[in-house]
Amino acid sequence: MLAAEVPAGCSMHDKALADITEVVFLPEQCLLLGLGFKGYQPQAAQTLLPIKQPPPCELSEVDKCYNRLLASVRVKMEQVIRRTCKV
Repeated sequence: MLAAEVPAGCSMHDKALADITEVVFLPEQCLLLGLGFKGYQPQAAQTLLPIKQPPPCELSEVDKCYNRLLASVRVKMEQVIRRTCKV
C-alpha cells in the first residue's frame, strides 16, 4: 500500500495522484486497477483492468468471468486495507 502527500484543503482523484507520484515498479509486479485508472501505465509494471462492455454488445462469458475474478480479488484487498486503517 502506498501513501502520498496531498496539499491541505485539496482533493485529488486517485489517477491524478498516481500520475504525479514517482513510484518505481518491477517487471514482475502486477497492478490491479479500477476503470478510474484507465490510461495509467507505469513503466515496467503489468496492469490488470476490468473489461468494459461496448455499448451495443454484451460481454462474453469469458470477459464476465475475468471481471468477476478481478472484482473478487479487489474486494479482498479493500477489506484488508479497511482493517489496516481502523487500527
